[in-house]
Amino acid sequence: MTLKYTLYVACAVLFFLQTLAGVATAQEAPFFEIYPACSPMTLKEPNLKRGDTFWNFRTALRTGTIETCVNFNAAFTLIQWGCGTECQSGAIVDRTDGAIYGLPTATGGYDYRADSSLLIVNPHPTESMPGSGIPDWLWREFYQFKNSSFVLIHQDKGEQQEVGENDLLDTPHPVNPEILESMELN
Repeated sequence: MTLKYTLYVACAVLFFLQTLAGVATAQEAPFFEIYPACSPMTLKEPNLKRGDTFWNFRTALRTGTIETCVNFNAAFTLIQWGCGTECQSGAIVDRTDGAIYGLPTATGGYDYRADSSLLIVNPHPTESMPGSGIPDWLWREFYQFKNSSFVLIHQDKGEQQEVGENDLLDTPHPVNPEILESMELN
């Protein structure tokens, strides 16, 4: 036998064994949610130094960046944690350089997308306070992450319409059209 033929047979056998092993160990059919796409860039860990603002949240930040790929504004990982009863907080980590930026505090969570710089705080105020109506202090807030900070671009009581993650771009918002154009939501 020639070397070329031997290599061909060895590759075929290895391919068959890998396929067989994959079929034999598969418990369930895979689904998209367990295989998130990571950006081809090298994902940096959060820059944490003792005494920094986010040092007390280092475990949440490190775990969040290990478990989650880019999920906000094309290059950031958004990580959130509780800060008491009806209180959520968090940060975004720039995966290109490890810089950390704090999120606005929320009562009813956040809506965000990997392909947008828009962050909606308390996206569903009616669900945040079931049965009690919307309190005067609870507002739905729209922020754009721009120049390393969250800029408030609109706020409302959220009573007119509900905005979900999947219909964010299809739903008209009472936001200044010039602001939306500057956000470059593609």
